[in-house]
Amino acid sequence: NSGTVTSGEDNATFYIDSEGGVVECPILTDWDLNELDVKIYGMNIGDEKPDWINLATENTRALEEYKLRFNITPNASNETPNRYATVYVSAKNSGGCIFRISQYSPFETKARKVLARFYEEMDGDNWPNNDNWCTDVALVNWYGQPRYDEDGNIYIDRDLQGISGVLTTEAVDGIYWINLEGNNITAVDIDGVESLRALYLDGTTAKDISVKDCVNLEWFNFSASTENLELSNCGITEMWMDVRDDPNLYYDDRMLSTIDINNCNSLTSIALYAPHMTKASVTNCATLESVDLRPSMSHYDDKPNGLLSAITIEECPKLESLTLSKNSLTNFDLSKILSLKSF
Repeated sequence: NSGTVTSGEDNATFYIDSEGGVVECPILTDWDLNELDVKIYGMNIGDEKPDWINLATENTRALEEYKLRFNITPNASNETPNRYATVYVSAKNSGGCIFRISQYSPFETKARKVLARFYEEMDGDNWPNNDNWCTDVALVNWYGQPRYDEDGNIYIDRDLQGISGVLTTEAVDGIYWINLEGNNITAVDIDGVESLRALYLDGTTAKDISVKDCVNLEWFNFSASTENLELSNCGITEMWMDVRDDPNLYYDDRMLSTIDINNCNSLTSIALYAPHMTKASVTNCATLESVDLRPSMSHYDDKPNGLLSAITIEECPKLESLTLSKNSLTNFDLSKILSLKSF
């Protein structure tokens, strides 16, 4: 009339993603299953049993570690990040053990998978601070506090520092908003990430940036150390080298050398003050109204002329303003810019 029911995992929480499946919870017992009393409650003991969890375990014999198996149905609700069940196991006159089973919501499941891939692609094991990343701890307690909004859009938009390497399609796929300003991002090569809405790279060390077919990318900035910039089929509305508060700020450090911007059909203005730029191509931008490629903001400063000597502008039917002062152009064909009003 007595026996053992205990667990090395007493008071533990076992997690499962929104797709559901089987959760195995270890206990130590010498009772048969039909002699065990397995009670399943909601969040707290005494709460009504949830309908998404059921016991599915075969009999046990002898005192050994044994796993209670629970079938978990899929979770389609995003009302909370997790839903919980509390399990209490006992038998007759023996003691008992208690544990919880937590199932993630679809948004929580997706965010954790996307963030785990970002961590792996960006060599997260070697970040100077990677506290709680890829653990079952709540996202708000991960370093940098990645998060998702009420629509499931995933953000890395807070103070995440110490990140190094090439930012690739695989790293950002599934992310909506990402701010890596000030990190040691050495290059950017992103292609076809439809989830991406904002990409902030100011203060990084990326020399080459290529962003293609990110049709929902609306907000974008880049570092003064960027040398080659390629944007194709993105949803960006404005582009600038942001030194507007001080026309001479970092004049000699703005290293942009070549730009290739094409098929950006939400883009309305380009203002890139880049004294080292040698080549520019802007094509097939249906809404583009103004382009300013001066070496600095002022027409009359004492800086030398810029190096821009080759420029192509085609299939921009709304372009009305074009500013190329103080560059090294010797020949430029305006005949294909039919809407031009100011040059």
